[in-house]
Amino acid sequence: MNEQAKDPATKSDRAETMNCSFCGKDSKQVKQLVAGGSGGFICDKCAWLSMIIVAKAKIAAALKFRSSSAAA
Repeated sequence: MNEQAKDPATKSDRAETMNCSFCGKDSKQVKQLVAGGSGGFICDKCAWLSMIIVAKAKIAAALKFRSSSAAA
């Protein structure tokens, strides 16, 4: 039995139902969806925004460490 016969949803049907777990946009509204290990997805825009958030947090932590080290 082939894969399509086992699964009534075709590959294109599944692609249409994939949504970003963060913003909810579907695969047709974004450039790329990355699958996570638990079945969730993240789109290119949400991945970019999360990278910026993490980078800002790291910069803030470095500046805090730097100012506390200078005061000591």
